[in-house]
Amino acid sequence: MQKLLLSLTLITLLGWSVPGQVQSPQTSPNVLSELRSADVHDRAAAIEVLSSMSAEAVPEGISRALADLLVQETQLLESVLRKSNGTVGLSGQYGESYSEYYSEVLGSLERLGDKRDQRVLEALAKASYNADSSFAVKIATDYGENILPMVIDLSQSDLRYRRMQAIEMLGTIVSNCTALLPSSANRIRTAVLEALSDQANGIRLVAVQVLSRVGTEADIPLLEKIAKTDPDISKMPDGKNRYFIREAALEAITKIRQQSAK
Repeated sequence: MQKLLLSLTLITLLGWSVPGQVQSPQTSPNVLSELRSADVHDRAAAIEVLSSMSAEAVPEGISRALADLLVQETQLLESVLRKSNGTVGLSGQYGESYSEYYSEVLGSLERLGDKRDQRVLEALAKASYNADSSFAVKIATDYGENILPMVIDLSQSDLRYRRMQAIEMLGTIVSNCTALLPSSANRIRTAVLEALSDQANGIRLVAVQVLSRVGTEADIPLLEKIAKTDPDISKMPDGKNRYFIREAALEAITKIRQQSAK
């Protein structure tokens, strides 16, 4: 009975009712087909079954099926964001429970997926997550070189939220991938330099912060220009204006000069 209740956790959380008798994890006939089902009830039930499995016990084909499912759910997220002009996510469209389900899919692939498979790494790297989360730090540490092209590709997204995530993730890779090649650091620098002209204030701010870690003295003139002209202004509670991007640019100049002097 306890295991049956566990198998219903996601379905209950999502507020769904499933007609008829629900199978327990032990009697589920085909987890693989459930992961590929068009019915989200089936997909959620399959994810719950997998939650009790070890990576060694996962049947063949599950890793790729999980990757495909995560890509599918990420595409749904992006579709929702596009239709709402970035104002509504999965929680707003389908309820907080759908975001919980998305997190379960991501967590299952992280735990059970074969990281030697580029499809798995790409699904993980391009998923929706916080770039400062333990998940992001782990994949940046273990697979930073492998996922770098994928994250750079994401930085070109038409969605502001996704570009922001990608630039932040580039910073996470720089900070945690100790085996980062000089050529890879230069690729990050190039992507960050492009982000400095983004219309979104938040993206420009993050780009300046990341550039402070991968920039060179050749970037100082641009940073000096940003420190003088960036238009972002924040009105503080005391009535004074703050120019956070300009301030970040000045800090970046100082850090780059310090690094060059070493």
